[in-house]
Amino acid sequence: MPVLILAAEGDGSIVTDVLRTGAEDVLFRPVADQHLLAGIRRVMRAKTTREEARLREDTDRVLGFADPISTFERRINLTMLSPNPQILYHTKQQLKGRNQFNTQTFMWNEFDPEHESVAASDIFLVTPPQLGAGCDLSVITDLRSRSSTRHAAIVLVLPMHQDAIVSFALDLGADDVVSQNCTQEELALRLGRQGRRAQAGAYLRNLVADGLRAAVSDPLTGLYNRRYAIPHLERMQETALVTSKPFTLMLLDLDHFKLVNDTFGHSVGDAVLIEVANRLRDNLRAIDLVARIGGEEFLVAMPATDLDEGRAAANRLRQIIYDTRIECAADHTPLKISVSIGMVLGGLSTTEPDVHMLIA
Repeated sequence: MPVLILAAEGDGSIVTDVLRTGAEDVLFRPVADQHLLAGIRRVMRAKTTREEARLREDTDRVLGFADPISTFERRINLTMLSPNPQILYHTKQQLKGRNQFNTQTFMWNEFDPEHESVAASDIFLVTPPQLGAGCDLSVITDLRSRSSTRHAAIVLVLPMHQDAIVSFALDLGADDVVSQNCTQEELALRLGRQGRRAQAGAYLRNLVADGLRAAVSDPLTGLYNRRYAIPHLERMQETALVTSKPFTLMLLDLDHFKLVNDTFGHSVGDAVLIEVANRLRDNLRAIDLVARIGGEEFLVAMPATDLDEGRAAANRLRQIIYDTRIECAADHTPLKISVSIGMVLGGLSTTEPDVHMLIA
């Protein structure tokens, strides 16, 4: 549960102690309502992200295929941005010797948010180009609007006693605010915490992406599976009807595959499946769909392909698989594999059966 500490004004010496014990932040009384509410909203956003990451981590650990998030921690990529070279130098000196940071610095007039090194940042430590009443915080919305930087942590460097600006910055999307005269240890604690959270968020996003890929992919061959192939075929059928360009649908079945498994073992059978998948993938267009939908059964769908083109492609694939022997037996005996192919045209009429019936 996030903890915010309310302290008496002028008691700044407790900040590092409080942060080191795990509290989110210290607010000094009297606290303006706007500042307090902005701080609460910020820590609740961070809490939601942590809880989601922890939930996914626990689930994956139960399933036996996840390491703790801490395993994936690395040095924190820190990008410092300031209008003043002296501020950049001073801040860099404050972090000197802190091995958890990979630090790069930019003046405002040389900052390119699309640069490769910038896009790899975990944290942006930003000193706005103009402080005070006219403080320009557009950098926050700019970084949040770009796909390459929207997930990085943003920490602003502001003068003390700027409650209205701090509140506005937090609600715009800043993750934390540090005072210009904060101590070396406070700066390192705040940046370290934000960096670890940014890395945990990246781990969570990668976990989701990997899960999506795993859900639609065959783990042995890397081809798409039936779960992906069916809705993709449905979209292909819709497009064919709109454009009046039919698509070719093929089912390929390896001949006598059980004999391969019974004679040479299932590891050799797996190697045969992988090699056949590679030959299909290497000899079709990027727009063609290739999927493994059964034990030794593959599906190929070729958009904008008529009957003659489909037959030619089917014969070509059959010949490529048959002509090249597969050396995967324990004694390197080359195996000759043949395949039988059934083919149908789809997208010919609005009254044609759905893709399940076309497959049947």
